[in-house]
Amino acid sequence: MRRLADVRRFVLPLALLASVAAGCAGPNGSAPFGPPPGSQLSNAAAPSFTVYTAGQTPGFPPGAAPEDIVPGKGGTMWFTDPGTAAIGRISANGTFTEFRQGLASGAQPYTLVAAPNGDLWFSDYRGVAIGRITPAGKIVEYESTQQPSGDSAAGIVIGSDGKPWFITFGPVPLLGHLTSQGKISLVRLPIDLSPDGTLASDASGNLWFIVTDKHQKADLMERTAQGVLVKRPMHMFHQELPCCPHRAPKRLVIGADGNPWFTTMDYGHRVSAATYLGTVAAGKVVLTKISHRGLSNVAYPSGIVASSAGMWLVGSDPLDPNGALWRTDAQGNQTPYDVPYNPIAVTVDRNGNPWFTAAWSGRPSQIVEAIVP
Repeated sequence: MRRLADVRRFVLPLALLASVAAGCAGPNGSAPFGPPPGSQLSNAAAPSFTVYTAGQTPGFPPGAAPEDIVPGKGGTMWFTDPGTAAIGRISANGTFTEFRQGLASGAQPYTLVAAPNGDLWFSDYRGVAIGRITPAGKIVEYESTQQPSGDSAAGIVIGSDGKPWFITFGPVPLLGHLTSQGKISLVRLPIDLSPDGTLASDASGNLWFIVTDKHQKADLMERTAQGVLVKRPMHMFHQELPCCPHRAPKRLVIGADGNPWFTTMDYGHRVSAATYLGTVAAGKVVLTKISHRGLSNVAYPSGIVASSAGMWLVGSDPLDPNGALWRTDAQGNQTPYDVPYNPIAVTVDRNGNPWFTAAWSGRPSQIVEAIVP
């Protein structure tokens, strides 16, 4: 699991941490910024939590390390578990079941996405491989016969054609998709681009992902349904953070407005350690600083999910076993909440409640449902 852990953790001098805690000022107009966040709901009631703990919750085995989580049909929740090499299901009544049969030897299930027919697709970080699991738990994996050494499947989405697409993390930048013949077809991206493993697909069939170039400059990329690459500068550079906030599997999503939305934990400005919520407006990247007002601990926003009411974000504290949950409504109002867990990935269930995976070194992993008043 070392490779998977390396994808979501970084190291840098702790001076950056102090600058975030002190509320560093933003850059000098080097990027097109959106308006300041709307009114802060500082008096909002704290969330309540339902917590499932590995080794304590029946069916949730010791050693489980849930990574990504998504809702399935019938009120189920599904998660990837690279810790025990399994795909897990939580039934509507809270019963846990893990499925392993059909996974390849050494499998590292990573990112998960639900298809319209109820199947779920996952990326397998052990190589250029993906898998499908049915609602009944039957797993089939597909692996590229031409996979480059060192590349791993990371973000995965369902394209407008109903087929899974994925992006790799590694030395050779690749997009892949499953053909109607059940084979993986690979598309090489420009060699001077380094995708960060995130991927989103919009309703028009366009794929969105974030890259850095040879100068470490970050760009939001759009690959149109016709295969044309469009670059949108983020006016940010790749950065490494104090060890070790969780790096969520999904840091880029399509919002209810049809536009890509993303967090920027991996990226920063030369003069600021602030974190931002990014999107596209009038064809350009727009960044809005994420509020930490009212939080009692430092947390780095990473995981993001879109809902009909806005966005949910989660972030972890690199030094303590806690973190934060943010709600951003359609008007841009941000509400940060302290959470006594160290979140990784976030999703929302059919009732609009956020769920997140969580982990802290030396403690059992958790899956948490938050009820926010």
